[in-house]
Amino acid sequence: MNLNDAKSVPFPRKRSFRVGRGRGSGWGKTSRRGHKGAASRTGWGGGIMREGGQMPLARRLPKKGFGNSAFRVSYEVVNLERLSSIAVDGRIDPDVLKGAGLIKKSARWVKILGDGEPGAALKVTAHHFSKGAREKIEKAGGTVTVLPGRHGKPAEASKGERHAYLATKRIEEAAKRARFAPKKKPKDEAAGAEAVAGEKGAPKGEGKAEKRAEKKAERAVQDVKKAEKKVHDEKKAKGDAQGGHKPGHKPGNKPGKKAE
Repeated sequence: MNLNDAKSVPFPRKRSFRVGRGRGSGWGKTSRRGHKGAASRTGWGGGIMREGGQMPLARRLPKKGFGNSAFRVSYEVVNLERLSSIAVDGRIDPDVLKGAGLIKKSARWVKILGDGEPGAALKVTAHHFSKGAREKIEKAGGTVTVLPGRHGKPAEASKGERHAYLATKRIEEAAKRARFAPKKKPKDEAAGAEAVAGEKGAPKGEGKAEKRAEKKAERAVQDVKKAEKKVHDEKKAKGDAQGGHKPGHKPGNKPGKKAE
């Protein structure tokens, strides 16, 4: 290898401006800085926010609101048409995509989009799939595996997938309600069941309830009889205290009838 064979690496390198090399260069005495002042001293410059002592713009503007950019989930996207050429034993996952250079090695979340065709039955694993990509993979005989998204939660579904998921949940809940709902018997069957129940006797719970109701009714009748008897005794005692029997009246005779 000779010196003329050495070539510069194609990398942008800007040469620094050489100053302070004599008056003949035109940039010798003051080295482009001028006379005196802060601009001629070391450490001056780079203060894009300095405004000569007045309040800087960044401090004059009001600070309010909230930006969610720090919490944004950014996906590395890959289309279906690029998967079949890099599949390893029919398998695609983030590690395979990183090894093939289709996504950054620092990528945390991967999304598969539906441009093109998978070309084969692939087992694709990623954090998110578009609706079209999912349908094409499954139509080709492949499978889709969704990895947990940010904070261990599943990746947020697209609008169409959310609607499909909610519709499926509604159907499942309706089927569950129908399965556990009490079945209504036809009138003829209900009448036959009542007749059979009457022959066999009422269930244990119903018999106890009827007995309790009968005892309660009996106690109420007894209480009424006791109250009537008490009132009758009070009236009788009051009549005896006022002077006994009326003239011409004997015990056992009807009132108003004279004794013979």
